[in-house]
Amino acid sequence: MITLGVVPYLNAVPLTDRLAASARLVADVPARLGGLLDAGEVDAALLPVYEALQGVGDGFLGVWGIASRGAVTSVLLFLRTPLRSVRTLLLDPASRTSAGLARHLVSEAAGGADVAVCEAAEPGVDPRETEADAVLLIGDPAIRYGALWEGEVLDLGAAWTRRTGLPFVYARWTARAGLSGEERNALVALLDEAAVEGVLHREELARAWARTRGEDPEAAARYVREHVHYRIGPAEEAGLARYAAIVRAQAAACA
Repeated sequence: MITLGVVPYLNAVPLTDRLAASARLVADVPARLGGLLDAGEVDAALLPVYEALQGVGDGFLGVWGIASRGAVTSVLLFLRTPLRSVRTLLLDPASRTSAGLARHLVSEAAGGADVAVCEAAEPGVDPRETEADAVLLIGDPAIRYGALWEGEVLDLGAAWTRRTGLPFVYARWTARAGLSGEERNALVALLDEAAVEGVLHREELARAWARTRGEDPEAAARYVREHVHYRIGPAEEAGLARYAAIVRAQAAACA
């Protein structure tokens, strides 16, 4: 049976819900999916694009992923000081794509000033219990703490689109190494069929997901309807290429 690495967040439900009947799903935070892919424990994963750009896996599969065209509401930078004054940045270890974007935006705003960057011990840390000038959170914890935070919050999807005029791509289906052309084609067909059906019914799926967790069904439906985009079209590809250049620059700076 096909095995797929997925994330346990609401934003992925429209892409993954229809797959449970035909594949074994392994759920973990985004940053751990790359290890599963490299180890051959999954045939494909909804992988953070940062890791794919760094050579994890064997290329993207099909035209589906997690993207935003403006505010995303689930990738947030919690600020204790104006962005330009941030000198300490705490990153959520759950996603290296969002971490790379946060580092870029903070560094750009700092105008060359030194920024101390560290990673939280675990995903979903409560930003109210940290002392960093800025704290990055992703996924459902970002949404939850966004409603509780009394200070400024920067939506990274909105910030990216304001600066570039482009969508931002967070994750895409990515293949493991060693798949044959036939196996890749079969995976693309499977993922495409599930995504078409799931995205069509995304609001219904989001409401059901929210009810099982005691959360607001209409807020969940609004999130997948207004803030998450799933098909990777030409504009998303352009945004991904722009981010790839930033990833290369960050790697060169650390070399």
